Amino acid sequence: MTMVNPQVLSSTFTMLRARAIEPRDGESEIDNAVRAIDRSIEAANELHASVERTRQNADVSELGKTKQIVKSTVHYGEPALETIHEARKRLSERSESLVSDIKAMPDLTPDQKAIGVEIRAHFKALESSKRMQHVLDAMKRMDETDVLTIRSLLDGPTYLTGLDAEFLEKAREQLHKRLAPTETQRRERIAEMDGLLATIERTLQRAVDDAKTTPVESRAA
Repeated sequence: MTMVNPQVLSSTFTMLRARAIEPRDGESEIDNAVRAIDRSIEAANELHASVERTRQNADVSELGKTKQIVKSTVHYGEPALETIHEARKRLSERSESLVSDIKAMPDLTPDQKAIGVEIRAHFKALESSKRMQHVLDAMKRMDETDVLTIRSLLDGPTYLTGLDAEFLEKAREQLHKRLAPTETQRRERIAEMDGLLATIERTLQRAVDDAKTTPVESRAA
C-alpha cells in the first residue's frame, strides 16, 4: 500500500497547530479555523487507532485489512476535509469583507485631486532613484502629507507617476496599514491561518485520494 501513515498525519497537523495564532475577541473565523485544525488532529488520531486495531486483528486476512484501512481512511478523512473546507470558506468571506472595509476610505476632495496632479507630475520628473526614495520615506513616516502624497500617486494612472506598479502596490499596503490598521492586521492574521489550513487540506486530501486509489480486490465485498 502507498497510503499515508496516520501517525505522520497526526504529527504534521500537531506541528501546524503549534503555529496557529490564538483568536482575539470577535475573531470568530479564526476561532473556527483553530477548531478545524483540532478536528483534523482528532481525525488523524482516530484513524491511527483504527489502523492499529485492524493490523493487530489476526482473524482478518491481509486483503481484508487493506480494505478496512482504505475504508477507515475515507471514513475519518472526508469529514475532516469538509470541516477544513468550511473553515477556509469562512476565512475567505471575512477577508473579502475586510478588503471592502479597508478600501472604503473617503474620496479625495477636488482640491486634493488638483494637488494630486501636481504631485504625480513632480514624481514623474524626478530621477528614478530619487522618485523611489521619496516614496519609501513617505511610507516610513506616513504623516498627513505623506498620506496625501501616496493617495495621489495611487489615484492616477501608474504611467503618470514614473513608478513601477508592483512598487506602488507596496505603497498601497502601507497606506492601508496607516488608515485601517485594525482591519489590515486582521486580514493578515486570516491569511496566516488560511495558509496553515491549506497545508492540512492538501495533506489530508492526498491521504484520502491515495486510499481511494489503492488497488484491492473486490472492494465492494
